[in-house]
Amino acid sequence: MALPSTAIYDRLSAASASTILLTSIAAITAYQLWKLVYNAFFHPLRRFPGPKSAAVSKIPFTLSIFKGTPHKWNHELHLKYGPVVRLAPNMLSFIDERAWKDIHGFKKPGPFKDSDDYGKPPNGVPGLLMEVRDNEHSRMRKVFTGAFSDRSLKEQEPLFLQYTDLLVEKLKIWIKENPENGIDMVDFTTFDIMGDLTFGAPLGLLEKSDYTPWVALIFKALKFRTYVRGLKSFFVFKVIIDFLGPKALGEKTRTHFNYAAEQVNKRLKIKTERPDIWGLVLRQAELGRGLSLKAMHSNAALFMGAGTETTATELSGLLYLLLSNSQKMTKLSGALRSTFQHDDDITMERLSQIPYIHACIEEGLRLYPPVPVGLPRRVPKGGSTICDDLIPADTEICITQYSAYHSPTNFYRPDSFEPERWVQPIPKEFVNDRRGACQPFSIGSRNCIGQNMAMHEMRLILAKIIYNFDFELLPESQEWADQRVYTLWEKKPLMVKLKVAQR
Repeated sequence: MALPSTAIYDRLSAASASTILLTSIAAITAYQLWKLVYNAFFHPLRRFPGPKSAAVSKIPFTLSIFKGTPHKWNHELHLKYGPVVRLAPNMLSFIDERAWKDIHGFKKPGPFKDSDDYGKPPNGVPGLLMEVRDNEHSRMRKVFTGAFSDRSLKEQEPLFLQYTDLLVEKLKIWIKENPENGIDMVDFTTFDIMGDLTFGAPLGLLEKSDYTPWVALIFKALKFRTYVRGLKSFFVFKVIIDFLGPKALGEKTRTHFNYAAEQVNKRLKIKTERPDIWGLVLRQAELGRGLSLKAMHSNAALFMGAGTETTATELSGLLYLLLSNSQKMTKLSGALRSTFQHDDDITMERLSQIPYIHACIEEGLRLYPPVPVGLPRRVPKGGSTICDDLIPADTEICITQYSAYHSPTNFYRPDSFEPERWVQPIPKEFVNDRRGACQPFSIGSRNCIGQNMAMHEMRLILAKIIYNFDFELLPESQEWADQRVYTLWEKKPLMVKLKVAQR
């Protein structure tokens, strides 16, 4: 009996669909197998050392990102394989001090930023950190240079002193209520300072002694971005994320950005001249070197992340290191208390003349860098010479800061807190340290524009609290530095016991 034509068609269609599906699966499997073989035996980076699993797939690297352990994973690889390691099929990590100049220096054409690695904010207009076009980055940086100059810092010093004095006042109240607690007050101070500089108004964290919901979002948004970047390592997820556009950034990122944009709009309505960031930027606009409103929004969101969480985290890390090394803390507190007769004598200028506080901060930045991972770059067409080695075009490269700073090839006693290695004359045991390997603010035309501000702010806050208080690290924070990393440290509360210093 003959089958109806529709039934024949249905059977043929089902057979064709099955054939297409099986053929597709076979083709994808064959391609993946070929790719594994190519990455292991024929890829231009095959000569560089590293684990076999990382040579054939980006999965080990991405897993370390999702687990929050990229710094530990990378460091272990460098200890095993040396100063250059293949982290993924097309990715190299360097810890040689020469790599800073070769990767981040001024030579042209040099390694460049890839938009896939840095993304864009919700409004699509990149700020200083995300801007990959060199000419636009240079133009934007010139607009902000004046706002972060030494002259501007001098104008802004009363604002810094206002908040550091309030910090001391609040800590004295805090001692009476509960002398054993997490020292979140330092975080509140850095956010209030940058909030005032960025938005022309305080965030009120010190006054309320609590985080606002918006501030609490900042690290969560950054953590989510870290996950997104990890997923973009794989083609399928990259296509989906690029298709979703701003939606892929997540609600937390958009909420943080929108709040920053609203605060900038409010600040721009203030006609009174203030020495904050936008007051100084608006002066540039009068000279024909202004920014679009969208660029202002993007940079405000950037400053409230990069200019707050990094400084607060570094201060917490430095305080932990000092409390874990009582001799160093005694030496620093002695230097401060013998130099200043009164709290009011502590100024930015006078602090810059105390070598030991600067050395402590430098050593804190080495052992506990605010950004412990590498900032990725791409090798341009024609390749680039990195540490006397020609690296093929389109290779993703980075200097992993945690690994470089903890490397025994770069520093003597690399895991010990030794501020003396930064003091002149350098003690003989540290003479051979490769101090040029430690560049927490980066170098070149894209180095941190706010590094002078950050150093002054850290010196001032650290000096104020150590001059006025004696600290004791509580047992529950003995292992405080064992933290996860999602671009920045996911820091835990630093539990300390405080009392007012007797002089």
